[in-house]
Amino acid sequence: MEIVDKIFSYYDTLIVDLPIGYQALISAALVIFLFFNIYVFIRKGHWIFLAILLAALPGTWPALKNIGYILWKVTVNLLFRIQGT
Repeated sequence: MEIVDKIFSYYDTLIVDLPIGYQALISAALVIFLFFNIYVFIRKGHWIFLAILLAALPGTWPALKNIGYILWKVTVNLLFRIQGT
């Protein structure tokens, strides 16, 4: 996904001037924010809507796979930045 790579190249250019400790804090905050939003999404019961949509319209599977891939790539890139500090 080149859009995710492009977003992270912009992200890198924005935080490159900050000290390493602040870069790790910003990346950790973004990871926590991402997981919190996924938790709230599941907790509110929206996953049931996605399951019904997936069962009713099998064509939605590729879109769901892309969303999952994007979430995975964002998480890995942010965790890499936390670990790299």
